[in-house]
Amino acid sequence: MGRTHSVSVSRWADRLPYAVVLAINVPVHVWVAMVLLTAAALCYSITLHTKQEYETALRENRSVARRLKDLEIENKRLELEIEAVEKDPRTIEVLARRAGLVAADEAVILIKDAGETKN
Repeated sequence: MGRTHSVSVSRWADRLPYAVVLAINVPVHVWVAMVLLTAAALCYSITLHTKQEYETALRENRSVARRLKDLEIENKRLELEIEAVEKDPRTIEVLARRAGLVAADEAVILIKDAGETKN
């Protein structure tokens, strides 16, 4: 049988809430069990929270890694484009024509659509 703490309740009864007065007479093994259960619950809660944080960080890391890979591919494409503009005359001509430029020895002929009206 468990031992109980024997405290003179009469002198404490006027100063403490009723629940505390009752708790004073709880056996030691019950107190130990409550402390161990509380500690176990706290450890479980911390472990669960830490696991959730880890999974969130892992998802974010994967997302950033995918974004980095996409940016590396885009960077390589832009490097090749820059190299082509710097070294390939045909690329320069294509880009100039897209911008509406013509060579100095070319004539520009503007053709109006048949649907356009004269103002």
